[in-house]
Amino acid sequence: MTPGVFPPGPWDDEPDHEVWREATSNLLCAIVRHDDFGSLCGYVRIPKVCPLHGQARDVVGELVRVHGGITFADEANTGALPRGWWVGFDTGHGFDEQPGMIAFKEQFRRERPDLHHDDDQPPAFRDKYRTWAYVRAEVESLAQQLAALPKDAL
Repeated sequence: MTPGVFPPGPWDDEPDHEVWREATSNLLCAIVRHDDFGSLCGYVRIPKVCPLHGQARDVVGELVRVHGGITFADEANTGALPRGWWVGFDTGHGFDEQPGMIAFKEQFRRERPDLHHDDDQPPAFRDKYRTWAYVRAEVESLAQQLAALPKDAL
């Protein structure tokens, strides 16, 4: 990760981007770090021959389980994702720690100490950073779920 963009944390030793082919499904997979928030997003490319190619995220989301649900289904033709139809998820949901939000939360805590803050919560309810290893496992699970769907899943 680019040093100095976010406060120190477990993300310091992680890359910002990776594309690989998942071994079991043979589907192309990717992880991309969100530029502003620093959270990780996971993606799987849907082959053109698959009935899910071109389908909306809610359609795909009804058929698979992944962290926070499917939040992306679209054509990629520039940037970090190679050309094709991708579905994916992000780790910027409630209870997900986002490196880019830490400074904002610290400032808010200083300005409004009278309000309830995350660190007042029991550990089970505090935000948790979703690591590269966690996101990679979720992406690979998503790829395997997609590959295992029957051809007439729609």
